[in-house]
Amino acid sequence: MLSCEKKLAAAFDKYRTTRKTIDLVANLGFGELSEKEAEEFPSTCTKLLAERIGAGLTMDDALSLIRESALDSHRHKFPQQATLQLISANHELRGTRFVYRRYKTLAF
Repeated sequence: MLSCEKKLAAAFDKYRTTRKTIDLVANLGFGELSEKEAEEFPSTCTKLLAERIGAGLTMDDALSLIRESALDSHRHKFPQQATLQLISANHELRGTRFVYRRYKTLAF
């Protein structure tokens, strides 16, 4: 379709090169943390993810790392005290799975 419509093709190319990416953010909540665990939450996440996140983790990979840590017992607990955000830039895929290459921690 675009090969026949040069004006439309040029407009689409301009859009593709100037648009901002839309990232996918997955929030994983944690609760029933002691004061010390809540304080150490960012560093605990760094220990779990820092070495591997740059190469990209699928959700299955990230959940496997969490299951192998002390954080697993705090998943889906209320009240939620901390959030791990996994970020997939521009909805990057590996096969059919989203790939997360960045993360943030939030104190809620």
